[in-house]
Amino acid sequence: MGNPVFEISTAYPELAGSFGFLTGFAYTIPFAFCGLFFGGLTDKVNRKWMISIFMALSAVTMGAAGFMDSFMILAGSRFLLGLISSVFNPMSFSLLTDYFPADKRATANSIVQSGNYIGWGLSSISIMAIK
Repeated sequence: MGNPVFEISTAYPELAGSFGFLTGFAYTIPFAFCGLFFGGLTDKVNRKWMISIFMALSAVTMGAAGFMDSFMILAGSRFLLGLISSVFNPMSFSLLTDYFPADKRATANSIVQSGNYIGWGLSSISIMAIK
């Protein structure tokens, strides 16, 4: 079995110079702007269904990225993933408001957000561990 770091750099030679673009601009710009749109939809849609549908779309998008053989398509999938992921913050914070009393919401929001940061941190560590 080959080293996945070398395999991905062989498949995408542009990755070393464009990793920041993929993790930053291509994901963050649609995430930020579409989050504003989905925030406006929060009270107009069934939030549980919306989160469920977008969770499935997120899984499909991430899974499909493993089969892509073009850097531009990979960048497009990161853009799409940013758009899809932007639904989770406004919808989840709104649901937390429904499920937790006012004196427990700060803790509930902190736990949800800490999951994001712990996940991002562990994914960064896992990338370094492969090297």
